[in-house]
Amino acid sequence: MTTNPSGGGYAEVGVLGLLRVAYQAAKGLLDGLGATGRRWKRPPRECPGWCARDHTCTVRPELLGPMSEHRSPISTWWAKAGWGKLVATRVQGLNVDGDRLELRVQVKLSSTSDRLAFAQAYQIPQIVEAAITAGLAELEVQARGRADLVRNQHELAQHRPALPARRWAS
Repeated sequence: MTTNPSGGGYAEVGVLGLLRVAYQAAKGLLDGLGATGRRWKRPPRECPGWCARDHTCTVRPELLGPMSEHRSPISTWWAKAGWGKLVATRVQGLNVDGDRLELRVQVKLSSTSDRLAFAQAYQIPQIVEAAITAGLAELEVQARGRADLVRNQHELAQHRPALPARRWAS
Protein backbone atom coordinates (compact mmCIF):
# COMPACT_ATOMS: atom_id res chain seq x y z
CA MET A 1 0.00 0.00 0.00
CA THR A 2 1.21 3.48 -0.80
CA THR A 3 0.35 6.67 0.95
CA ASN A 4 -0.98 9.89 -0.43
CA PRO A 5 0.51 13.27 0.56
CA SER A 6 -2.02 13.70 3.36
CA GLY A 7 -0.88 10.47 4.96
CA GLY A 8 -3.91 8.30 4.10
CA GLY A 9 -3.42 5.06 2.29
CA TYR A 10 -5.05 3.61 -0.76
CA ALA A 11 -4.76 0.25 -2.41
CA GLU A 12 -2.58 -0.40 -5.41
CA VAL A 13 -4.89 0.40 -8.33
CA GLY A 14 -4.13 0.41 -12.02
CA VAL A 15 -4.56 3.40 -14.33
CA LEU A 16 -8.04 2.27 -15.34
CA GLY A 17 -9.06 2.08 -11.71
CA LEU A 18 -7.85 5.64 -11.10
CA LEU A 19 -9.72 6.87 -14.16
CA ARG A 20 -12.88 5.15 -12.94
CA VAL A 21 -12.56 6.83 -9.54
CA ALA A 22 -11.96 10.23 -11.19
CA TYR A 23 -14.96 9.72 -13.48
CA GLN A 24 -17.24 8.85 -10.55
CA ALA A 25 -16.04 11.92 -8.63
CA ALA A 26 -16.58 14.21 -11.63
CA LYS A 27 -20.01 12.69 -12.29
CA GLY A 28 -20.94 13.31 -8.67
CA LEU A 29 -20.01 16.98 -9.05
CA LEU A 30 -21.92 17.33 -12.33
CA ASP A 31 -25.04 15.63 -10.95
CA GLY A 32 -25.36 18.49 -8.52
CA LEU A 33 -25.39 20.91 -11.48
CA GLY A 34 -28.26 19.15 -13.27
CA ALA A 35 -26.17 17.44 -15.96
CA THR A 36 -27.43 14.13 -17.30
CA GLY A 37 -24.15 12.71 -18.54
CA ARG A 38 -25.62 12.28 -22.04
CA ARG A 39 -24.38 14.10 -25.11
CA TRP A 40 -26.44 16.94 -26.51
CA LYS A 41 -27.92 16.24 -29.92
CA ARG A 42 -29.25 18.87 -32.32
CA PRO A 43 -32.99 18.47 -32.91
CA PRO A 44 -33.73 17.22 -36.42
CA ARG A 45 -34.74 19.84 -38.98
CA GLU A 46 -38.29 19.53 -40.17
CA CYS A 47 -39.01 20.19 -43.83
CA PRO A 48 -42.18 22.13 -44.72
CA GLY A 49 -44.97 20.09 -46.31
CA TRP A 50 -44.20 21.41 -49.81
CA CYS A 51 -40.48 20.47 -49.68
CA ALA A 52 -39.31 17.73 -52.07
CA ARG A 53 -37.19 16.09 -49.30
CA ASP A 54 -34.80 14.65 -51.88
CA HIS A 55 -31.32 15.55 -53.14
CA THR A 56 -32.50 19.07 -54.03
CA CYS A 57 -33.30 19.92 -50.38
CA THR A 58 -29.97 20.79 -48.75
CA VAL A 59 -31.30 21.19 -45.20
CA ARG A 60 -29.60 18.18 -43.65
CA PRO A 61 -27.25 18.14 -40.64
CA GLU A 62 -24.23 17.22 -42.76
CA LEU A 63 -24.97 19.97 -45.33
CA LEU A 64 -26.04 22.87 -43.10
CA GLY A 65 -24.40 26.07 -44.19
CA PRO A 66 -25.13 29.50 -45.58
CA MET A 67 -26.68 28.06 -48.75
CA SER A 68 -28.97 25.48 -47.09
CA GLU A 69 -32.46 25.67 -48.50
CA HIS A 70 -35.71 23.75 -48.86
CA ARG A 71 -36.77 23.19 -52.49
CA SER A 72 -40.12 22.05 -53.82
CA PRO A 73 -40.54 19.48 -56.58
CA ILE A 74 -40.04 21.05 -60.00
CA SER A 75 -43.21 22.14 -61.82
CA THR A 76 -43.01 22.34 -65.59
CA TRP A 77 -45.54 23.98 -67.92
CA TRP A 78 -45.26 23.42 -71.65
CA ALA A 79 -46.62 26.36 -73.63
CA LYS A 80 -49.79 25.43 -75.50
CA ALA A 81 -48.77 27.81 -78.28
CA GLY A 82 -45.50 25.87 -78.68
CA TRP A 83 -43.07 28.67 -77.81
CA GLY A 84 -41.26 26.71 -75.08
CA LYS A 85 -41.64 25.84 -71.42
CA LEU A 86 -41.68 27.37 -67.96
CA VAL A 87 -40.07 25.64 -64.96
CA ALA A 88 -40.94 26.80 -61.42
CA THR A 89 -39.48 25.83 -58.03
CA ARG A 90 -40.41 27.19 -54.61
CA VAL A 91 -37.32 27.85 -52.46
CA GLN A 92 -36.90 28.75 -48.79
CA GLY A 93 -33.37 29.51 -47.62
CA LEU A 94 -32.48 29.12 -43.97
CA ASN A 95 -30.49 32.36 -43.90
CA VAL A 96 -32.87 34.41 -46.09
CA ASP A 97 -36.12 36.00 -44.97
CA GLY A 98 -39.16 34.56 -46.70
CA ASP A 99 -39.73 32.24 -49.60
CA ARG A 100 -38.97 32.86 -53.24
CA LEU A 101 -39.99 31.40 -56.56
CA GLU A 102 -37.32 30.39 -59.05
CA LEU A 103 -38.48 30.60 -62.65
CA ARG A 104 -36.66 29.29 -65.67
CA VAL A 105 -38.07 30.06 -69.09
CA GLN A 106 -37.10 28.42 -72.34
CA VAL A 107 -38.33 30.27 -75.41
CA LYS A 108 -37.86 29.10 -78.98
CA LEU A 109 -36.48 31.99 -80.99
CA SER A 110 -37.21 32.57 -84.65
CA SER A 111 -35.27 30.30 -86.97
CA THR A 112 -36.26 32.22 -90.10
CA SER A 113 -34.80 35.62 -89.28
CA ASP A 114 -31.71 36.41 -87.26
CA ARG A 115 -32.93 39.96 -86.79
CA LEU A 116 -36.24 38.74 -85.38
CA ALA A 117 -34.43 36.28 -83.07
CA PHE A 118 -32.30 39.17 -81.78
CA ALA A 119 -35.40 41.29 -81.17
CA GLN A 120 -37.11 38.42 -79.36
CA ALA A 121 -34.06 37.80 -77.17
CA TYR A 122 -33.89 41.50 -76.34
CA GLN A 123 -37.56 42.12 -75.60
CA ILE A 124 -38.80 38.89 -73.99
CA PRO A 125 -36.96 39.47 -70.66
CA GLN A 126 -38.50 42.95 -70.48
CA ILE A 127 -41.96 41.58 -71.22
CA VAL A 128 -41.56 38.83 -68.60
CA GLU A 129 -40.43 41.39 -66.01
CA ALA A 130 -43.43 43.62 -66.79
CA ALA A 131 -45.83 40.67 -66.58
CA ILE A 132 -44.45 39.55 -63.20
CA THR A 133 -44.58 43.11 -61.83
CA ALA A 134 -48.20 43.46 -62.98
CA GLY A 135 -49.16 40.07 -61.58
CA LEU A 136 -47.59 40.83 -58.19
CA ALA A 137 -49.38 44.18 -58.08
CA GLU A 138 -52.72 42.53 -58.83
CA LEU A 139 -52.19 39.90 -56.12
CA GLU A 140 -51.19 42.58 -53.61
CA VAL A 141 -54.32 44.59 -54.36
CA GLN A 142 -56.47 41.46 -53.96
CA ALA A 143 -54.76 40.55 -50.70
CA ARG A 144 -55.60 43.98 -49.30
CA GLY A 145 -59.26 43.22 -49.88
CA ARG A 146 -59.69 45.69 -52.71
CA ALA A 147 -60.71 43.19 -55.36
CA ASP A 148 -63.04 45.81 -56.84
CA LEU A 149 -59.96 47.71 -58.09
CA VAL A 150 -58.75 44.67 -59.98
CA ARG A 151 -62.02 44.54 -61.91
CA ASN A 152 -61.79 48.21 -62.80
CA GLN A 153 -59.44 48.39 -65.78
CA HIS A 154 -58.77 52.10 -65.30
CA GLU A 155 -57.49 51.60 -61.76
CA LEU A 156 -55.60 48.45 -62.73
CA ALA A 157 -53.72 50.33 -65.44
CA GLN A 158 -52.18 52.56 -62.76
CA HIS A 159 -50.62 49.49 -61.06
CA ARG A 160 -49.40 47.84 -64.26
CA PRO A 161 -46.25 49.14 -65.94
CA ALA A 162 -46.44 49.63 -69.66
CA LEU A 163 -44.84 47.00 -71.86
CA PRO A 164 -41.72 48.13 -73.68
CA ALA A 165 -42.31 49.63 -77.09
CA ARG A 166 -41.62 47.40 -80.07
CA ARG A 167 -38.58 48.44 -82.02
CA TRP A 168 -38.52 45.82 -84.73
CA ALA A 169 -41.27 44.57 -86.94
CA SER A 170 -41.11 41.22 -88.66
